[in-house]
Amino acid sequence: MWRAERGSYATDGGASAEVRLQNTMGAPVTTVGDYTWAFTVKTATAFTARATPSTARQASDGWLSIDNNGVKTDSNGYTYPDPRCKWSK
Repeated sequence: MWRAERGSYATDGGASAEVRLQNTMGAPVTTVGDYTWAFTVKTATAFTARATPSTARQASDGWLSIDNNGVKTDSNGYTYPDPRCKWSK
């Protein structure tokens, strides 16, 4: 909603930009289930959201990320729809 209303993501840096992006993505908390979310605002039109396992039972899964273009990448460097990408499972 922030980008739709203002034409860009919040780029004032720091925690306030990340909180606005979390709210835009519909994930206002940083821990969801077994994962911790991190949001990075790169530019006025680019961001990356990364989910990292926050519990030992999920630790071997590694992180998953998605950017503003919908590009999905895993901690092994594979990008969806590569069948080796964890997003493909």
